[in-house]
Amino acid sequence: GIAAGQSTTDCIAVPNASAQLEALLRSLQVELGEALPEPLLLVGFSKGGVVLAALLRECSEALWARVESVHFVDAGLMVPGLFPTQDLSPLVRARSNLVIWLHGTPRQLSDASRPFIPEEMEAFAERCRAIGLRVEQRLYAAGSAPSLEMHFDSLRCFYTSPDDPDGGDGACGYFAA
Repeated sequence: GIAAGQSTTDCIAVPNASAQLEALLRSLQVELGEALPEPLLLVGFSKGGVVLAALLRECSEALWARVESVHFVDAGLMVPGLFPTQDLSPLVRARSNLVIWLHGTPRQLSDASRPFIPEEMEAFAERCRAIGLRVEQRLYAAGSAPSLEMHFDSLRCFYTSPDDPDGGDGACGYFAA
């Protein structure tokens, strides 16, 4: 059920997302025969942002202590509710220097049929800033007509750090036909 004060959007979650991710990481270490580098950088593209949101909602301190940054890359759904709306202050206790990246294109952020995407993204950014998390926002292909290619280009364009030499609009058109 939904607890008092909780919205239905807080219930869109992947059950035990943190435990599932930790199991996948352990399996990958076994497969590679070596430890994974740390800290971790988590990326969710398009609807994959739901998984990042589920991880954020769980606020697993063991996981977040290992994560340096979270990248929502052109994230969006056909319905509202992607970005967490609950208190995220437990994240600060787990990783005070966590960076939340919000990458977008006109494909998601200018879609007249989904005006809630930029509204929810900005509200999420404001909540993160309010608790002291650093938020980096980037818009790629600004001024271009929204397209599916642009959406996929965001995977090639997104910055992994403020000084990433491979990020930015220079990679736009990578997936053009």
